[in-house]
Amino acid sequence: LINVLGYYYLRKKAFSKAYSFFQMNIQNYPNSSDVFNNMGDYYAAKKGKQKAIECYAKAYSMNKSDATKKKLDDLRSAK
Repeated sequence: LINVLGYYYLRKKAFSKAYSFFQMNIQNYPNSSDVFNNMGDYYAAKKGKQKAIECYAKAYSMNKSDATKKKLDDLRSAK
């Protein structure tokens, strides 16, 4: 539910609310790759390329997801 709310606010461009929900998930589930992937999506939406890369890299180190790897590679190759 927390994740759903984070993405809801992210789609609405209510970035501070989205951040709060994604951060809450990281605090509650620090060993979940999904929460770092989600925070990466948040930073990518905010054009925070370096922070997004850091989050995706952490998520990928925890779970070798092809989808996360693609996001990471796309950001690293973007100018």
